[in-house]
Amino acid sequence: MGSMIHTVDIRDFGSTFGCIGKPRTTIAATCALLIATVVLTPVYLVLSQRQQKVDLRRLASSYQVQQYARATLTHRQWHLNYYHSIAESIWDVYNLACMYFQLCNLHTREDIIPMFLDRPGVAGWDARLGVSQGGWRQVLPPAAEALQCFYPKPALWVADPMLHGKVVVIKTAVAGIGPHNRKWPGPPETADRFRSVYQHVDTRITTQYREGLLQCLGVQPAQFNVSHSPLRLYSTRPYKVTIVNREYHAGRHIVNTEDIAREVNAMEQCLGAGALRLEQSLFEIHAQSRVAQLEDLTFKQQMVVYAESQVVIMTHGAALGNVLFMSPGSVALFYNWLKIGGAPHTWVTDVIQDFALPVNFVGLSTKDRRFIYPQKERYVFQPQYGLLPADEKRALLEEGICPSSSQLQGCEDLKMNFAIDWNLLRPALSMAFLDMQERHSHILDGLDNI
Repeated sequence: MGSMIHTVDIRDFGSTFGCIGKPRTTIAATCALLIATVVLTPVYLVLSQRQQKVDLRRLASSYQVQQYARATLTHRQWHLNYYHSIAESIWDVYNLACMYFQLCNLHTREDIIPMFLDRPGVAGWDARLGVSQGGWRQVLPPAAEALQCFYPKPALWVADPMLHGKVVVIKTAVAGIGPHNRKWPGPPETADRFRSVYQHVDTRITTQYREGLLQCLGVQPAQFNVSHSPLRLYSTRPYKVTIVNREYHAGRHIVNTEDIAREVNAMEQCLGAGALRLEQSLFEIHAQSRVAQLEDLTFKQQMVVYAESQVVIMTHGAALGNVLFMSPGSVALFYNWLKIGGAPHTWVTDVIQDFALPVNFVGLSTKDRRFIYPQKERYVFQPQYGLLPADEKRALLEEGICPSSSQLQGCEDLKMNFAIDWNLLRPALSMAFLDMQERHSHILDGLDNI
């Protein structure tokens, strides 16, 4: 049975059904929000201060009343993805609470609760991930941990079973993401429209957000070229380089990370140590080149990987959000071969720009598909594969080009694995070393070697 929604005298808010319905509208005015959820039929009431008082005693005779002084009401875009949760959804809540409630500190004791308009697992993006139920705590623990750093009280969603049979009274609510905010704006054709609506975020708040998360988890970004203690004996050289990899089955797995690590260690700027795999030696810092696979690491361990690196080599994936935790003067090197809306680097550069990170960027993009390694076992056992013409089979198995004549399940660029072309990476890495301790951004596109 669907929700029954009633709006009462919300002219003060300047938008129809302002406290719940308009995701781009921020309500800074004080309002009272009543959410009465009965069995599986939520009833939402939005009342302005001028509306005559609700007889809570009468409501309390039928329902249990739960009161909160303050709340944020937001929608979580693609929220079961690590990048979107850390760099967008949780940031939304923090930005609103800090800007409109002046609640910017860790573990605030104020009575504030994040409330989300979507259920923990929703259709669309999350369905593709195989998730239909369960929230951050079950599916994405780092997101739950990050949210709890600022808001110890459990977050709710508007149709939460915990609210069934209750009336929730929120005295002051801020809804939407507000005019000063950040999201990935999409490809160029939508980015201009996005930026015409939203203004730049307050860099003081972004700094507080980033530093708050680091402080909460007890992570201190490395201060390179400073020797304050034996644990911080960093010099200009050799540089510490981390190659972030993904699991094979997830796609975009780099098949030659060990070879690349050896090449990196052989560079003049990195001479001095062998490659290190982080699975067993996460906190050893003597090696100059290391390969990190983040899926099984805790939120804090992921922070440490980025905070202790001078150069991080990455490809497209949710771990791009971890640039938030890189040390001042370090370099994010993005190696990309995907066609992503004509804007392959914006997932990284927008975070660096929006959060005013003191981080350099080198973006390397190639169209060369000679180094694509499709997960052949995904396709060759499908009945549709046997029906493909020979030329499409060859293109799929040798170049990772999905067939146009038939739909193979799971056949898409995001599921392809690849090898890094050292002839492309080496000059990009040399440029990254030159950028150390400076603020530079470079895009090295068109180096196809075809």
